[in-house]
Amino acid sequence: MSEDINLLTVDSLGAEQSVIGSMLIDARCIKAVMAELPAADLADGPCRNTYQAIRRLSLEGKAVDPVLVQEAVGGGQDWSKWAASLMEATPTAANVMEYVRIVKECAQYRRLREGASRVLETTTLADARQAAQALSAAAVGQEVRTGSTASELAAAFWERLKAPKPDYIPWGIETADAKVCAQLGDMILLGGYPSAGKTLLSLQFALLQAQKGYKIGYYSLETTDIKVTDRIMSHLSGVPLWRIKDRALSDADYQALAKTTASFASLPFELVEASGWTADDITAHAISRGYQIIYIDYLQLVPGPEKSNYERVSTTSRKLKMFAPRHRVAVVALAQLSRPDKVNKKDGTQVLIPPTMQSFKESGQMEQDADAAFLLWESVPDDYRSPRKFKLGKNKEGERFTTMLAFDGARQRMVEMEEGPDNSVANDLAARGQAVKAANRATAQANQVTFRELVGAEEENPFEPQEVSA
Repeated sequence: MSEDINLLTVDSLGAEQSVIGSMLIDARCIKAVMAELPAADLADGPCRNTYQAIRRLSLEGKAVDPVLVQEAVGGGQDWSKWAASLMEATPTAANVMEYVRIVKECAQYRRLREGASRVLETTTLADARQAAQALSAAAVGQEVRTGSTASELAAAFWERLKAPKPDYIPWGIETADAKVCAQLGDMILLGGYPSAGKTLLSLQFALLQAQKGYKIGYYSLETTDIKVTDRIMSHLSGVPLWRIKDRALSDADYQALAKTTASFASLPFELVEASGWTADDITAHAISRGYQIIYIDYLQLVPGPEKSNYERVSTTSRKLKMFAPRHRVAVVALAQLSRPDKVNKKDGTQVLIPPTMQSFKESGQMEQDADAAFLLWESVPDDYRSPRKFKLGKNKEGERFTTMLAFDGARQRMVEMEEGPDNSVANDLAARGQAVKAANRATAQANQVTFRELVGAEEENPFEPQEVSA
């Protein structure tokens, strides 16, 4: 249906009756209709009750015909006459999906009108924002969800088992793809120490997901779109970031960047400079844009009216957690970790204590709200070139893990490292650690002040009075 058609003139009731008539005369269309049409979209009571009865019979694996539907509805002769009139008025089920589309659009139109009325009836800004969010949800066709019985849940479970493996959100890191069963509607945290590479890794994730067809909204609260775009082009093209910044580009670099620009321009990826945006601003914008996955860089920067940082971050986390499943949008929130603790060893060196879920700065609410949480930190303290340790600290749907990522800051990339049979990765990390420790000791020794005793007239004593010549 064209969006400029006057929906007030559309026969919504006729479309609903045609859907029911089609399902009664040809049970083969039932599953296709069920996959597209929520019961709440049917405004007519008899049509909605009949649809729910047909849906229930189908989910229970029972045959669907007018006699069984009548029994499930609990209808008498009046229902039989009504159903017969629908079947007579619907000679074929060939157009059923067109009827479904009309019903859905009319339902969306009703919700938009109702939402607009609620906005006009509000008397406070908070109520108006809440009503506006509901209106935005209606504008992008968010369906109204109702409860399900145990019987319906069990039947739906077995139907899912017959289907292929779900499309879990990809991360481009083999271990994460194998262990993390994240889907739209989940909330994922990516926590890291300052300069660990959170933004780099999040952009790498977001670009891969966009390449797989997900519509991405990346909300940056601290970095300009110019700087983020430079990083993206370096990552995609393989041209070192410093060359882009210094404009020290070779002909090959220009060719690589030209090719990358064409492919990047076609991605369903949007970058939003969101400095000063509240959680409500971000979620309302995400709904209006129809994003499937949003990134927030980073969560502790999202402002709010709360007096303390703890309350503000906790409220922001709760709002994002409620938003994600309600609108089937995956939220990936970057977060700062508290400063790492270190312990002193007998040889005078310090060892970094690895972060845990309790390391998320400002609020423990994030830890509770997350469906999955990644942790990122340098494997060798004080060596920014060292590989990163990448840990899945929380996983509601599976096992946790820790792996190593090779860090290529020049090209804005991280790649998972495989441990060989000779433990080469571990040995290399140990060697890096020893080298950093040796360098620290050498620096300390070079800066150390030494004292020695001056004996007799061996050398001039600076503390004795000196004769002044006339």
